[in-house]
Amino acid sequence: MRQWQRIVVLVVVLLSAGTGYGHVPVSSSGGPATSAASSLVTPGTTAITASATSSASQFASPVATPMPRFVSLPPQLAPFNVTLVATDGAPLLSQEQAMKIVTANVPMQACGTYQGKPITVQAWYGYATIGRPTAMGWDQYTRIPLPNGGLAPDHVDNRLVWVLDYGNVPGVIPSICYRCPPPPVTDHNVYAVDAQYRVIVWGASYTYSTTASPATPQPTWPATQPLTAAAAEWRQVVAVNHTAMQPILAPSVLPDGFTSVGDPGNNTQPGLFTIDYAGPGKELMILVGSSSRPAPESLTEVRQVTVRGQPGTLQVVRTVRGVEGLRLWWQEPGHLEPWPKGSPAQASVPYFLWAVGLTQDQLLQFADTMTQISPASSATPSSGTAAP
Repeated sequence: MRQWQRIVVLVVVLLSAGTGYGHVPVSSSGGPATSAASSLVTPGTTAITASATSSASQFASPVATPMPRFVSLPPQLAPFNVTLVATDGAPLLSQEQAMKIVTANVPMQACGTYQGKPITVQAWYGYATIGRPTAMGWDQYTRIPLPNGGLAPDHVDNRLVWVLDYGNVPGVIPSICYRCPPPPVTDHNVYAVDAQYRVIVWGASYTYSTTASPATPQPTWPATQPLTAAAAEWRQVVAVNHTAMQPILAPSVLPDGFTSVGDPGNNTQPGLFTIDYAGPGKELMILVGSSSRPAPESLTEVRQVTVRGQPGTLQVVRTVRGVEGLRLWWQEPGHLEPWPKGSPAQASVPYFLWAVGLTQDQLLQFADTMTQISPASSATPSSGTAAP
């Protein structure tokens, strides 16, 4: 009999070891489970040296070179984008110490048995990256506070952790999301314990099944309408913003592979708008009117470039997994009455692009070919085709 796997993501908010934390559930689907843990050490590969840091700009641990040795984790963790890289360095804390941190917060995990079955524990140690970068920073489900006066990172990006997987246990029930539906029945709880700060920085529950169905693809970008709906979306943007900002730049040509566009329902306030495009393995967000700029991740490359004759910044967003996306921003000379209404007028319009699945040259070319539109014009670019 085939069984559906269910996974509940738990956002862990833990200010210090021994304090309580809450959970917010988000449904997803995982792949078939495996029962054996892979070895953390592969002979003949390059070691990673551990390094504790204290500077706010240096909180990520050193990356493995020349090639990281990825640890095989339960495939049910794949929807959470959990990656672990092996290290030959001595652990900063022992597995026993990490387990004590877990049981101090979730005493049930120390019971030994549950409903007559022994509680199992699998453990892995290494450099963890949990979640993924997005347009404006790390995805929301893996943001963490750590107890060091506000200097710690707000996400797990190439940090030394213990990943502890407890089996034959009831899934942790959400405690702060009173409007959320009850979680599915789960029998594994997974925790990541930061080796430097000695706190739980992430957790999740999942259901183990050796006969589970394949994972159900999950949407990764809010672009839900066919590409033909882009014209209506741009008309709304122009109608709302043409007196609050000039110029309004729209794509003249979309790179190949984009098949859908986002819902324009949120673009109702003058001085700020967002247009999202998507396709298989591709994302493209155009954000106009916002001066917010994300700080680079630990492995992100920052380049100064020229965009439409103006100085711009290009971030090549990297994690240990490789390039995750591109961020590009510049100021377009013109006029802006920013949102919220009543903010001081500006003599330029901030443009920001986030792209996944494009090369640096493709993104820069796309930006350079954006075209000013007005209430009398429309923008209906199709993938790989010039707009009328």
